[in-house]
Amino acid sequence: MKQPFEDVLRDMIDDGCPPICVISDFFLGWTLESCRLFGIPRVVSHGMGVFSMAVSKSTSLNVPRIKKVSPLDPIELSELKIPFTLNIEEIEGDYVGAFESNYCNEAKAYCVGPLLLYDELDAAYIKWLDKYVESNQSGSVIYVSYGTQTHLSNDQMDEIAFGLEMACHPFIWVARSKTWAPPDGWNERVKEEGMVVYDWVEQQSTLAHPSIGLVVPQRDIGGEKITTIDRGVICERVKELMGGEKGRKVKERAQELGQWARHAVEKGRKLDELIAQLTNNM
Repeated sequence: MKQPFEDVLRDMIDDGCPPICVISDFFLGWTLESCRLFGIPRVVSHGMGVFSMAVSKSTSLNVPRIKKVSPLDPIELSELKIPFTLNIEEIEGDYVGAFESNYCNEAKAYCVGPLLLYDELDAAYIKWLDKYVESNQSGSVIYVSYGTQTHLSNDQMDEIAFGLEMACHPFIWVARSKTWAPPDGWNERVKEEGMVVYDWVEQQSTLAHPSIGLVVPQRDIGGEKITTIDRGVICERVKELMGGEKGRKVKERAQELGQWARHAVEKGRKLDELIAQLTNNM
């Protein structure tokens, strides 16, 4: 990819239309060398949040010291000793400085996210979710998706199926498996309140749907990693998060963060200011 990319840049320069900058995904590290070759500013796009990136970068810079620490002992990263307090203008603003300090040449981070917007999608599962909004049951559906990086056995898939059934809450489950089939009679028992999707699901629209009240991603239920998937644990955690005191607090916090996030990307607010700063610094 590197050579064709540089050919495009060279042609643009030869035609008298050099690019103002190159916006590159952070996975494409080789674009840095290409941009330096032509003297073109490079802007790197990261999908992760500032806090997780600051921790990741600081950890990679402290590997020798971390290797000396016992796996059970806490790791102190002195450059990250900042109170994690969220503010309206930038949700992770307190960690921007720590993140920027890991780079040379006074590199600056522009927090322009989140950029996910809800778009109308005419899909069967979206229409299925719509009925819960229409019946005044917003926030009542569980969205279960273990991602493309997690591979579950058929027995584990069975445990998830039975756990969701026992929890007695509406759910949509993205079950990406080529070998698993629902247990006998399970489809019939959950058909009124459960939907299983065996194909790709457009997550942006699904997660933004007002009917979704709980998301079970990867192998993480209720914020706790589990190595053994158990139907009883799934049922218990779902009931607690959908109807218990812990769930109420989690939802309130999520709604608060959501309001701040939407506020940050409203037209004329912080996002526009940051984009203007970025273009002015080119």
